[in-house]
Amino acid sequence: MLVLLFVAFYIVKGTDNKRIVKKSIVHLPKQKIAWVHIPKCGTSFGNVLVHYANPSLPRNASVGDNEREFQRKYSFEIWFKGTFWEKDQNFGNHFTISDQVYQDYYGHFFCMFRNPVHRAESAYNYFRSSREPKEYARRIAGLAVKQIAGQQYGLSCLWEQKFGCKQGIIPNTDLAIERLKAFAFIGITEYWDLSICLFHLLFGGQCLPIEFQNTRPGGTTNLKAEQHPLSKHNDSSRYNNTFAGFYDKDDWRLYRKALSWFLNQLRLHSVTFEYCQSHCWHKRPKGSSPPAFPSPNLIASSSSSN
Repeated sequence: MLVLLFVAFYIVKGTDNKRIVKKSIVHLPKQKIAWVHIPKCGTSFGNVLVHYANPSLPRNASVGDNEREFQRKYSFEIWFKGTFWEKDQNFGNHFTISDQVYQDYYGHFFCMFRNPVHRAESAYNYFRSSREPKEYARRIAGLAVKQIAGQQYGLSCLWEQKFGCKQGIIPNTDLAIERLKAFAFIGITEYWDLSICLFHLLFGGQCLPIEFQNTRPGGTTNLKAEQHPLSKHNDSSRYNNTFAGFYDKDDWRLYRKALSWFLNQLRLHSVTFEYCQSHCWHKRPKGSSPPAFPSPNLIASSSSSN
């Protein structure tokens, strides 16, 4: 388990929204966090990471929908010196994991994964592609695999109008799956609330209302437990694993491994609905939908999937 100890001295005038006058932070020992941000998997995860890295942040501090703006408001030189993989001064950018980054941040990668169908549909709607849905799905195939395997920037093809789309790159799925061993945390967008609970169980710190905020709403994220691909009850009549008739075999293979890691952590740490309700979910906004929680059979299946 990664441990973050800090000593913070600060003076704040007025409310949380007022200017920070003085702030200095000492990390003991030095912590490193590399946010692997797969597009359309949850920008809100940035809120979890920044409040974990520095609990003295104002409780309502949020990355919003602009991580770069957050980084300007809360200078990383002051608030998070030496902590984050800052990329191009946007710690939430969708950079690929190069060999050097993999070595530098081995054991310090944090990532949310999302059902490839939901992710593709959300991206198609969000980036307003002019292509037919099935052609768009074909062009973005293996997006998550290529980002983690160091093959392609995360927004390439996804946002073709701005970043272009180089075709012919064969997703290195074996390498992407192998690299999951260097990840400190894997969450699942479909189980957002449960992911937040598990994160704090593993790394400590308090659950905050801001961590349940959806900064970029983009469609349904909750699935019934029996609809997940590891479920023994899964069949084509219950679960459509294609977007516009296209099956992304590489990203599905990676997603299944990520989901298996997540479920296995629930099993190993005996995480229950009651535990999360009492230790974390009471901080959820009032009126929120009931948290999704996998069935015991689905959690048990993770032990045979690793």
